[in-house]
Amino acid sequence: DFTALAANSCEVLTVAVTGAVDGDGVQLGIPNALADVDGATERTTFFGWVSAAGTVSVRRCNVTGVATAEPAAATVRAVVTRF
Repeated sequence: DFTALAANSCEVLTVAVTGAVDGDGVQLGIPNALADVDGATERTTFFGWVSAAGTVSVRRCNVTGVATAEPAAATVRAVVTRF
């Protein structure tokens, strides 16, 4: 459940992904309702990485000078690939 974001700030939430290890590739599935808070998709960016064994961190950043509203709770999917 992401929160409202102040201008030029970020927050990180974690997702359990069994078998994920440091250095694995991470692909995120972000629902439109989460990406399109305030009807302004350009306000937030998302990035994912394996931050610990079995854990993917998802960083959401507000890249503008305007605060965002708090989005509704949403499911973020994380796909981990080992090369």
